[in-house]
Amino acid sequence: MTKPDRITGYDSGILTEGEIIKIKKRLNNSPNWEEQLDLFNERMPVKGYRVTAEQTEKGLEWLKDLYKTPFGRIRRNHPFTDAEIDALENFKEFRLIEFTDISTEIQSAIRGHGFYVQTYEVIGNNGPAFAYTVGNHSLIRECQTLSPGPFNTDKKLKVRVWQDYDALDAHAKAHGFKTPTPDADPEYTGWIATLGDEDHNPQKMIGSLNGKLERCKERGEVVTVGFCQTGNFSVGYTIYKQER
Repeated sequence: MTKPDRITGYDSGILTEGEIIKIKKRLNNSPNWEEQLDLFNERMPVKGYRVTAEQTEKGLEWLKDLYKTPFGRIRRNHPFTDAEIDALENFKEFRLIEFTDISTEIQSAIRGHGFYVQTYEVIGNNGPAFAYTVGNHSLIRECQTLSPGPFNTDKKLKVRVWQDYDALDAHAKAHGFKTPTPDADPEYTGWIATLGDEDHNPQKMIGSLNGKLERCKERGEVVTVGFCQTGNFSVGYTIYKQER
């Protein structure tokens, strides 16, 4: 009886392209896909997995192609903000931070589980800038691990939602932000309904979060926001202050 191929990147923190393909196949085709997903998350370094130089070159080329034509002209309909362009022009590295389920509810029901693809964080010389999900262009900038806000109150909130507060706090700390103390509530914490009603209107809750961020700005604080699942119909948020 042969043992399954070992993912050495789980030990080194650096995943090769072949190992990432193996993990993806196990998540999407293996009967024990939940165990494989747990293993991937449990072994992940705080800042995510590093990738090889070959993958980095291909990924950066793909993103820059969305920004400029082969002749160097800026595309009029490119999806990047100024901060994201700066990260591409002053690129440092990619980190594989998640396998994201991009299946619809119907697709998931047919398959019996989701369809997982890679989400990478793009890091420039000034730090993490944005994340993108392979094979789903619309998720560029919508899977940010942390976001400075403010958030659009006229549209659905599109951010990465963590499943574990401890992992979210550790991620924020790794990027230079500290978790607020319990007595700082409710100014630095709160929640947003994902299924709205008259008493719990998501847009009003997002507006309340924006108000907190504005008050942080008035106090001269540099902050960012992380989101974590708190229930079937709600998402909690934490406002993290930059450590000085």
